[in-house]
Amino acid sequence: GEETRISAVVQNTSDTEMTVELEFEWADFGMGIPFSTTHVTPITREVQLSPHISATAWVTWTPDYSGHYCVRIILTDSEDRYEPQESQRNVDVVERPPCGQTSVHTFTVYNDSAYPGTVDIGLITFDVPANWTVTIQPSQTLTLAPYNQGVVTVTVTIPCSPALRAVYAIQEEAGGEPTIDVEGYVDGELVGGIELRFAAREEEPPTIYLPIILKGF
Repeated sequence: GEETRISAVVQNTSDTEMTVELEFEWADFGMGIPFSTTHVTPITREVQLSPHISATAWVTWTPDYSGHYCVRIILTDSEDRYEPQESQRNVDVVERPPCGQTSVHTFTVYNDSAYPGTVDIGLITFDVPANWTVTIQPSQTLTLAPYNQGVVTVTVTIPCSPALRAVYAIQEEAGGEPTIDVEGYVDGELVGGIELRFAAREEEPPTIYLPIILKGF
């Protein structure tokens, strides 16, 4: 599999400096599957946070194959003043579609309560070129009946251009991997989300991009 990153944003909302430890784990997509730290380097990160400051910590991870994964991060307080906190995200490592083609990705949102619920849908992108077309449907809210489910669709189109191929090559060399996050919120609180990471197509041959020099004669 392609080496990628698992990142976490940590915020200190207190008035004192804090030191926390983050443990990064993953599991095959599904329910009740044990989590693992295999192919995660390093397994933990220690982060020192000044009051009211945010920081990002990351580790490298090499999945065994392209497909669905669930990533979990456990935060513990070095002084045991607070209970451990967990955050997890469903991650789909997908092959980047050929330029000029559209790829469609779907995921299910389930309402496990006895009351109707409205989920606000949010879209966040990282290292996605500005000329990619990324849309979600529904684009704002999804209303679910009690114990019912709905589907969110993410559509991605990549245009074709020789100049863009050079840009993508530079991105890949720098370690940038186009990533799309779709998150769901209920009453302003994050209830879950999915992440799509677009790895380079393996069948594409290596390409060397050289500068073009125009000379007048």
